[in-house]
Amino acid sequence: MITERESRVYDRLCSRLSKIHGEDPIGSAPSWDHCLIVEVDKPWTADIISSKHFPAGISDALEESENNGIIIKLQAIERDPEYSVDGHYRVMFYSRPTKQFAMYDKDEFVAPKNQIGALTKALLESPNDLRDFEQFRVEPGNVRDIFVCTHGTHDVCCATFGFPVFKALRNDYTKALNGSLRAWRISHTGGHRLAPNLIDMPEGRYWARIGIDNLDTLVHHQSEASTLRAHYRGWTGLGTAYEKTAERDAFMSEGWNWTKMLKSSVLISENPSDAKVRIDFRDPITNEVGAYEALVESKDVVIKANCMENESTDTVPQYGITNLTRLI
Repeated sequence: MITERESRVYDRLCSRLSKIHGEDPIGSAPSWDHCLIVEVDKPWTADIISSKHFPAGISDALEESENNGIIIKLQAIERDPEYSVDGHYRVMFYSRPTKQFAMYDKDEFVAPKNQIGALTKALLESPNDLRDFEQFRVEPGNVRDIFVCTHGTHDVCCATFGFPVFKALRNDYTKALNGSLRAWRISHTGGHRLAPNLIDMPEGRYWARIGIDNLDTLVHHQSEASTLRAHYRGWTGLGTAYEKTAERDAFMSEGWNWTKMLKSSVLISENPSDAKVRIDFRDPITNEVGAYEALVESKDVVIKANCMENESTDTVPQYGITNLTRLI
């Protein structure tokens, strides 16, 4: 039983406050074409690169990529007794395959720690050099990875709300799915006020405030996608919050089959407080094409919640659809 003081602290956590303020998470997902995920020993600092055991050479490779105009999203995963290999460290590299797509491509390796820097350099800068690491490659198969932010040294909400969801995924879902689903504890994904935060890969979808009671729907699609509308942060394959908002309504309208569609988007017009968005899609099986257009408004703001602060003057924009039309 929690004490009165513990209850007061709990109610001042940013994830609780964000929910109380009624913040809609749509549009808060980042956009990226490439994501590097590296296994890193604990302890972690708030800035994962500064952690004691962060593998040498990765920072230099990331900086070189940035100098070449290629921005790489960096995440760390915890070593895990279920998946980790003694003396070796896992590296996953997700890449956008084309302009219109449904799933990210993935390269995965489990290599000795002293080779992680060179492996990362090959992944980011010199793909031809990957032949030197083929012995460490993990065949992709049809594996889905769900990453749960539990990075408590960055924000207490991540660990407080994220760990129970990770534990439920591991205990109740991954084993039952016989290796087709893996669950990982990942470093800060951004948006700790929206914890628990999940990234569903290779789709590239970010989910917020996912509770244990949402997992059947998220994992097995047992209920309509629309039941998770309020938990959706957006798809990383699109650029602006306007496009992500339009994609959510198309997703909710089409249902779970939408995740398999090849998709791209464009801003037809943009004003200070609204934008007209077009989302084109194609069925990869039948080649049937379709499109949605939507007028998306930056309609309001809510107070941005910060852990343990009594007041905040920061705000978060909120987005909504005025009109969504299927054209084809």
